[in-house]
Amino acid sequence: MVRTVAKRAPAQNNCAQSIEGITVVMQPTPLRSLAEIQAAFGVSREKIRQWHEYGAPIVINEKGGYSAEYMTLHLWRLTGQ
Repeated sequence: MVRTVAKRAPAQNNCAQSIEGITVVMQPTPLRSLAEIQAAFGVSREKIRQWHEYGAPIVINEKGGYSAEYMTLHLWRLTGQ
């Protein structure tokens, strides 16, 4: 989720960027399951597994559950880092 706020300090623990008096604050968007990651990015389960193998910031817990943060994963897709 992205919202634009004019001349207001960013909330704590958010990623913020100011340009010409406008601050854009990006709230962390947790994706708490493989299904949520699929829905957010419109890709298959296999593609998400491949991303994880390639080093994507996706966590697989001890029970096999997947989780990620939307913007972190999106930036990884754009930069490959």
